[in-house]
Amino acid sequence: MMQLGVIRNMLTPASTASSPARFMIAGMATASLRHFGCTQCGKCCQGWRLRLGLEEAQAWARRGHGVEILLSGGLWPDQPPPEHSPAAEMLARCFRASAGGAEVAVHVTLVGAFGESCPNLRADKGCAIYAERPLVCRLYPVKPETGLQIDPLTRRCPPEAWAMPEREPEAVLPLLAEARRRATAEVEALARLCRQLGLDRCALLAEGVVACHIEAERFLAACGAAAPEAGTRQHFRLISGNSETIAELGRLGVAHEVPPPAGGGLAFLPFGALAA
Repeated sequence: MMQLGVIRNMLTPASTASSPARFMIAGMATASLRHFGCTQCGKCCQGWRLRLGLEEAQAWARRGHGVEILLSGGLWPDQPPPEHSPAAEMLARCFRASAGGAEVAVHVTLVGAFGESCPNLRADKGCAIYAERPLVCRLYPVKPETGLQIDPLTRRCPPEAWAMPEREPEAVLPLLAEARRRATAEVEALARLCRQLGLDRCALLAEGVVACHIEAERFLAACGAAAPEAGTRQHFRLISGNSETIAELGRLGVAHEVPPPAGGGLAFLPFGALAA
């Protein structure tokens, strides 16, 4: 059976545990990024979930596209994690909610989900909204989570994209700083959005996410609605597909349930389904 400490530690994703200083200076960039150049192959614009900031998600919806909201979480720690630690950074990107007899940290990500290709990808592989493209597109192949340290094998770019003349990737640094700022600055607004939309379930952080598809019109209406009254903490349920975890959550008095059946606007996505 899982122990309480293990469930609490799920607040810190393993992918960040060894990277406390992942927003590195340009001089520390890997050689792969120094020799990177976009070939306009269009592979990064196909078949994935495009992470969006709140304003970007509203712009996405105004173009007529639905927005997917991904929710995950874990138990709120009894003691604050060490300052500047990966756990502290992760906690700063979460809002606090109740889950039965426990308190949980809820992490929310807005994404534009599409199948074969991004709706903004032109036939010539150019971007129809290039000047207003989302921050994550401007950063690619860099990820905010890993900064300038890149493994080309984990990205979709062809081999020739990594064999360009050497350059200093200094232009990426302000974008990384903005990604980090936005990740914490939008937390309260995302909490209000969840309350407005009636979202009250999140997956255990180590297992995956709960995905909720919101049609464009409904998403924009929720963003434009008056903020719900503050004061009462939102109530959530943790979702897990692991029988031992379910038993332990029940023992701890944490409101929980098993993954919902397909359909109904909600889906449980294990981490394997989230690869970008």
